[in-house]
Amino acid sequence: MSYTQIFTTLPSKVSRRILFTVACCAVIPIIALVFLTLYSTQQRLETDTSKRLQSACKNIGIALYSELSSIETEMRQMALMQNAEDYQGEISRPPVSLSKKTLQRIWFFSSFKQLSNLPYQPTEEILQRLNSQLPQLTILPGTPQNTLLLWVPVQSKNGKWGISFAEINIGQLLHQAKLFLPENTRALLTDNFHQYHLFDSHYSIPVDIHSNSNEIDIDNEKYLIAHSELPLKETYNSLPWHIIVAEPKRIHYSALFDLQVNTALTAFVTLWIILIASMIWIRKTLLPLRELKKATTKIGSGDFNLDLQISSHDEFSALADSFSSMASKIQSQISFQHNLGQAVRNVYGAANEDQIVRNFFDGLHNLLEVCAASLVIYTRGLNRFETKRWKIDPNNPNVTRSFPLPDFNLNDYAQLIQSSKHFICLDENNLLPLIKPFNHLNAKSFWHFHTTIDSQHGAILTLIPTNDDLDTEALTGTRQLADQLGIALSRNSMLQELEALNMGVLTALARTVDANSPWTHGHSERVTEYALNIARTLGFSKEQCLDLQRASLLHDLGKIAIASEVLNKPAPLNSDEIRQMQEHPAEADRIIEPISAFSGIRPIVRQHHERWDGSGYPHGLKGQDICVGARILAVADVYDALYSNRPYRSGWPQEKVISYLSQHAGKAFDPVIVDAFIKTLRQEAAA
Repeated sequence: MSYTQIFTTLPSKVSRRILFTVACCAVIPIIALVFLTLYSTQQRLETDTSKRLQSACKNIGIALYSELSSIETEMRQMALMQNAEDYQGEISRPPVSLSKKTLQRIWFFSSFKQLSNLPYQPTEEILQRLNSQLPQLTILPGTPQNTLLLWVPVQSKNGKWGISFAEINIGQLLHQAKLFLPENTRALLTDNFHQYHLFDSHYSIPVDIHSNSNEIDIDNEKYLIAHSELPLKETYNSLPWHIIVAEPKRIHYSALFDLQVNTALTAFVTLWIILIASMIWIRKTLLPLRELKKATTKIGSGDFNLDLQISSHDEFSALADSFSSMASKIQSQISFQHNLGQAVRNVYGAANEDQIVRNFFDGLHNLLEVCAASLVIYTRGLNRFETKRWKIDPNNPNVTRSFPLPDFNLNDYAQLIQSSKHFICLDENNLLPLIKPFNHLNAKSFWHFHTTIDSQHGAILTLIPTNDDLDTEALTGTRQLADQLGIALSRNSMLQELEALNMGVLTALARTVDANSPWTHGHSERVTEYALNIARTLGFSKEQCLDLQRASLLHDLGKIAIASEVLNKPAPLNSDEIRQMQEHPAEADRIIEPISAFSGIRPIVRQHHERWDGSGYPHGLKGQDICVGARILAVADVYDALYSNRPYRSGWPQEKVISYLSQHAGKAFDPVIVDAFIKTLRQEAAA
């Protein structure tokens, strides 16, 4: 199986890692076991072979010694058969020798003097040994197979000692020893000077009998050897014979080779069985892991709708259940946080206090399963509460702006106000005034949350949960939303104060300008009121009305640069004075230019004396080129100027002013705006 196939079968890194671990844990012990088994078997074979070869050496030695002893005994028996006391010469060998044809020729001499007739003359050392009645074995070199000569002192029938001498056929002697030689082995007999082979063929065994090596090379082939010494010194006064047996190493290793093949085949099959079984089991075991990985990918992409069905009945099954539960909780928390964030944004985006509270209750409804709720905003004063109240209950899902609430003092709620988290009451005797509006619900528990708006204002939220208890997440979310409500209310209060301050400053500036002339006292405030009435009739937004209000208050701000003599002149103005008067829109624009918040009202202030037909000033704009705020302001400004008294004339009646505006609609004024203004005046008159 290739790596690609393994990668396809086991696609996960964990499964391939486990397979690699299993393979290592299987391969290493199997290989180690194979090598250990082969090594142990080899050592055992070498030991057994060495013992077997050593035993063969000893058996051969015993056979050779027994054969020599048999020859010696036969020579003594044949000597007893001789009758002549002075017999000398060769003895005829019996038809069947006791030594099985090992003897070639035998001589018998009744005295040492007769030995001179022998073809082989003994040495002085041999004669001395024979005189001592001890046998002598010698090797006669130069003859085929290096003939062995055996001298044996014998006793004849008459009791006299003689000498028996024999030539021994070494080939026959070795043939007897060959019977003890193991199959497929080579053997060698040596006395350090001569070598005698136990086979017919002649070959050399280059062995050093004094070496401890048990391995030699013969004809480029490895042999295992064993050798044994046959001591002949005491018995036959001969050099010790060394018996060497050699066996080809290939024969020794033939069984080991078969074992290697069988062991390798067994290890290979075992390894593949382990790998295949491991792959099947790993794939089956880690299949749930793939499902968990897919689930993790879905969660990472924001999809928490998991349906993990893992029935492995093990830790993976429990992990899948926990994973599904975790995903459900995460989805719930994300949804909760999303709803909380949306509720906070809605609370902050509300335009006024009432809308803030209504958006708060809408957000609270999306966060919690609430049966009923109320919100009390209080103002501290003389240790008592002045309250504003809102509530929702099952009978009226809409927010009720106000509801009956008994008076209560600050000390009754000290514990709640001091609590930074929440407070629960389990009966009607605790915080009775707050829960009294919900007595008809027979609720068992009430949750109260206090939030601070500023140093003099605070809010108390009372909840009746659908369940008797709220979990930690719900409590935390409600606490956060209540805190954001306090911040939003505080922000709204500050914005209202800031707007009031802003309008107060603008009104003060307008009055400062109007105070420059007793004839224009209150002019800017009246023009502002007329302009706002027109804007509301035309459906202007709150922001557009606010800009128009600011511009109306400041439209004559540039007149502070005009001398009071010009402003209060009872006679018509001359051309120079008219030029000064026509510069006041541009002067007002220059004054308010540094105030970035007023950048939206500058076109209104600068263009409020432009005319619909283009005959106005300071730029001579006409029609739609004049901003709509300036067109409204122009109508309101002319109306108040004609309707009010001036140094050079008395104020006009309202109908005359309306007639003037109508006559000049489409010339000096936008006709749509003139119609809207006349409509507002008619409505006020009718009211």
